[in-house]
Amino acid sequence: MVYSFKIDQNNQASLLDCNDYVYNIYEITKNEALKDVSLLFNQTKEPYREKLAETIKKSQQNLTLFEYEGKITTPSRKEKWTTCQAWPKKQNDGSVIWTGIVLDTTEKNRIKEEKKIAEIEAEKLEQEKDALGIELTQLIDTANAPIFGIDKKGNVNEWNQKAEEITGYSKEEVRGKSFVETYITDEYKESVNDVLTRALQGEETANYEVPIYSKYGVRIMVLLNATTRRNTRGEVIGVVGVGQDITEINETKEELTQLIDTANAPIFGIDKKGNVNEWNQKAEEITGYSKEEV
Repeated sequence: MVYSFKIDQNNQASLLDCNDYVYNIYEITKNEALKDVSLLFNQTKEPYREKLAETIKKSQQNLTLFEYEGKITTPSRKEKWTTCQAWPKKQNDGSVIWTGIVLDTTEKNRIKEEKKIAEIEAEKLEQEKDALGIELTQLIDTANAPIFGIDKKGNVNEWNQKAEEITGYSKEEVRGKSFVETYITDEYKESVNDVLTRALQGEETANYEVPIYSKYGVRIMVLLNATTRRNTRGEVIGVVGVGQDITEINETKEELTQLIDTANAPIFGIDKKGNVNEWNQKAEEITGYSKEEV
């Protein structure tokens, strides 16, 4: 959800604008949210309300990036994780306006929990490998995240139901084939091969974005975590890849970038070293400096 939020000089909050995706997250229509922003804030679960208020206040006072993650309960009683980022700008009348984005990160946090469960089950497997082996396989196969495994030669030996769903390839079609050569786009083959090679050497990689083409030619962006796979003796036998389909998230980021670039206010960003890393069209217009120059 892309939005614009304001706190005026009297500390009154209001939602200036948002896109229709607000309903997908909060089950509140755009018009309802614009009329009464408390419909969104009141969904925040009690343990997170104080954190949310403090984070907004800090961003308002220091004009620093607003970053927040917490849980909400929607009108249909669904619990969701939301992650927010917004850039504040103080107005001449003393009010502060944030332009930002809210993402539904329920799936991301669920994957974290499922990974923790998988790690616990893996430890039990060493003690009761015969009894728990089937249970672990079932957990991986039905996990709500694409999970694949490769052997030391880079060939696929594990491919769960979610991987089948997002790619269109069945486990039977992929088993024994080179993961990199068969399913990774040409421009990413070298880098993905490097990630998997390092994982085979015990060096794990987290949050690596890689495009995969489905059986039907659809480009899917996956956030990949490559974990070294070992047997009960601690020997490396392959790599387990746990992914997250972030195609929609990336599209939302692109929408936010476009919103920032075309905003009717100069917006710039700097990194930790104080160097410019964002410079929108309005900033170019009033300063005369292009993004490439700054």
